[in-house]
Formats: sequence, C-alpha cells, structure tokens
Amino acid sequence: MKTNVFDTVPALNEALVEQFSAWIEESLAQFDTVHILLSGGSTPQKFYELLSEQDFPWDKLIFGLVDERYVVQSDEHSNEAMIRATMSGIADRLNLIPMVIDLADYTINLTEINKLYQPFFERTDITLLGMGADGHTASIFPGDPQSNDLMSSSAVGVFYTTAPQIPHERITCSPLLLEQSRHGVILIHGEEKSRIFNAKRHIPLPIDRFHVLPNFEHYISRV
Repeated sequence: MKTNVFDTVPALNEALVEQFSAWIEESLAQFDTVHILLSGGSTPQKFYELLSEQDFPWDKLIFGLVDERYVVQSDEHSNEAMIRATMSGIADRLNLIPMVIDLADYTINLTEINKLYQPFFERTDITLLGMGADGHTASIFPGDPQSNDLMSSSAVGVFYTTAPQIPHERITCSPLLLEQSRHGVILIHGEEKSRIFNAKRHIPLPIDRFHVLPNFEHYISRV
C-alpha cells in the first residue's frame, strides 16, 4: 500500500486523475476493455468531473458502482444519478452499469444485477473507495448483521445490506470482490476522516480490511 497526502483537494484530484489515466492505459495494453468501480458520496464528485474531461477511448471503459441506495435514479440519494450528473460532459459515451433496475421486486433486482456485474466478477481493474465517519466503506456498515456476514464471507457478488441512516436499503459489492481489484484507491478528505482512517482499534471497522491491502493506494487531503 502507498499513502499519498496532499495539502489541498485540487492537488489530490490532479494527482488522482494522472494515476487513473496511467492505470487505464496499462489495462488497455492488456485487455480489450477496462472495468472500473466507482463510489458515491460528495467526496469524489470533482474528481469524476475532471476524469470525464480526459481523452479516453470511452467505449472501452465499463463503469460499475461500488454500492448504491435502493432508490429510483431521480432520487437525490442515488449514486448513479450523482455520477451521471458529474460526468455529464460524456453522457452519450458513459457506460455505467446500474445497481437498481427493478424497484418493484427486491429479489429480482438483485438477481439481475448479479448478472449485469459479471464483467467485474471476472476482472476488476480499478476500484475507488471512500469512507464514512463511522468507518464504513461501500455499503458495508459496522453493526449491520448483513454487513458482518459479508465481511466473513468468501462470496464474490452483489448483496443487500442495511444502513443506519435513510435510505436504509443498500446494495453493495462484496468485500472480496472489491479487494480483488487489480488497482484500488481509498479516498479521504479532511483531518477528521484521516484520523479515523489511521486510528488503531481493538474492534476493526469495515474500512480496516482495505486499509492494509497492498493493491490499494491511499489518497488523503489535509482539508
């Protein structure tokens, strides 16, 4: 693992765009397509906007979601909607696979999403993770029984979990799927989250599983 610390968010985003570009170029030299998993939340929004301005062969980049809220895309909590809005400059070229396609049937939705996410099960090239103030990452939450089951599972797939805050119904890639990514980033903004991320704990939080992975780099801004 490698930790990169920046004084400002713009400096971090510039460096992260360069790193993603290098990983994308490296992946394209080996494979026909590049498989990239993106996180939601406010932290990566400016990075996504900058990434969308790059001159990539966008038809060869397949994006998926690290996790999602089980809500309609027009909902303000939708990760898919946020990513599409921040990358609107390439809207007609953005190949983003959703995690919500059937709001009427919980079971059918999960079955179909696991079919759609097969490319990521076979190979994920790049994963971007964030962290909540409670130490959760993706939609893997401390104290949630479904999340606890996933943390001890060897499953590679997409599953439901329950968040402590609204909207409670969540969809997430399994920890094993995420950690098998060829390259990964944990993105942290601010001193408080940085302190939580680097703290030593007797009882581990979900983020701790990814903190020590050699294939995941840490990108941390001081503000």
